Amino acid sequence: MTPHLEILDLRSCNDFVELHMPVNCSKLKYLNLNSSKLSNINLATISNIEELYLENCNDFVELHVPVECQKLKSLKLKYSKVGNLYLGMIPNIETLDLGGCKNFVELHMPFVYSKLKFLILFQSKIRSLNLGLIPNIETLDLGGYENFGELLMPIECPKLRFLKVTGSKIRSLNLGLIPNIEILDLRGCEYLVELHMPIECPKLKFFQVTRSKIRSVNLGLAPNLERLDLGGCYCLQEIHAPVGCLKKLIYLYLSGCSSIPEVPKDLWPLQNLTELSLLMREIKHLPDSICMLKHLKSLELESCLLLEKLPDDLGRLQCLEKLHLMDCISLPGIPNSICNMKSLKRFRLTNCRQVEKLPVEIGSLECLEELDLADCISLRDIPNNVCKLKSLVYLFLRFCIRVKKLPKELGRLKCLKELNIDGSGISRLPQSIYELKSLCIYGSRGQLESYGFTSLTMTSRYRASYYVEL
Repeated sequence: MTPHLEILDLRSCNDFVELHMPVNCSKLKYLNLNSSKLSNINLATISNIEELYLENCNDFVELHVPVECQKLKSLKLKYSKVGNLYLGMIPNIETLDLGGCKNFVELHMPFVYSKLKFLILFQSKIRSLNLGLIPNIETLDLGGYENFGELLMPIECPKLRFLKVTGSKIRSLNLGLIPNIEILDLRGCEYLVELHMPIECPKLKFFQVTRSKIRSVNLGLAPNLERLDLGGCYCLQEIHAPVGCLKKLIYLYLSGCSSIPEVPKDLWPLQNLTELSLLMREIKHLPDSICMLKHLKSLELESCLLLEKLPDDLGRLQCLEKLHLMDCISLPGIPNSICNMKSLKRFRLTNCRQVEKLPVEIGSLECLEELDLADCISLRDIPNNVCKLKSLVYLFLRFCIRVKKLPKELGRLKCLKELNIDGSGISRLPQSIYELKSLCIYGSRGQLESYGFTSLTMTSRYRASYYVEL
């Protein structure tokens, strides 16, 4: 090896197993051995290295640092088998990536690392971390390890922008010590009981806290929030959100918040909201203010078991592209106003067992591409003007047991590519359907054979056993 070498790139040399460095390579600054079969490396002869990459080296187990590497700024050992790392000889490290190192159990930091900005430890086995030793950290990823239980913050970390501690056992978090946080991901933190927000977090944009035990959350201190996910927080009793405080909110997900009896009434100020997803078993109705969300593109209502009525003016949601109503088993019908949703592309009405009929003017949904009515066991027929849905590609009537026939002019649906009638009550197909070349019809073997089809193909798609292509 030449002693004057500055850059050595051996990435993707999948059979590379050993690196011999018999002389001191004091000028080597960049070394990339990603995806090699190297098991260890000694930095004694490359003490001036600045960037070292050993990502996806599945056999790599040990990094020897017998001398101080003052200039090493970026070290990436992602998805290796390293078990521990001593940073005493790497005092000026800025980026340390140990993501996916499932055998990693200990990070030795004998003093403060003021230059460390990016620390990635997802899926590792470390149990605690002291942020007092990395006061200038900007990105910290500790996701994916259930035994991580202690995030010590003895001092403020004003530069921390991204914090991910998913699936951990942390019990509390003080946002007052990370005032400039922008992305906070606490999904699956089932032991989390306290979330302190004593001061405003003006830069917080993405806030995800799922399956936690927190009882309240104050959103008035996060005025610039864009994404809020509180799914599965079954102990949550109060969402403090003063009118006008969430003007920039784009995505709102409330799933399994069973202690909240109703959807917040004052939704009208959320004028930038584009996605609203609710899984709330106790709610009986939606507030009329939902119809004022003029930029809403996606509305999902899942397992709202007691939901009895949708707002009559739901059709005012002119920008809505996706309407999903799933497992709303008490819902008796759909308001006719949805036929005014000229932008609607996907309409799923699945397992809504009380719905007996569709809106008469459903054919007015000229942009509709998918109509899914699976498991609507009380649905009695498909309106003839469904044949006006010129953009329809997918029509699913799986287990609509009371639907006995299809509209005679179904063949007018020139864009239709998939028709699922598995388990439905349809005894025969309209003659016009045979005009739709390349249409795939899904159903049981006996069902398709009863229509006269003989060339069937087995499939597991949509849980139907067979399909036929016209």
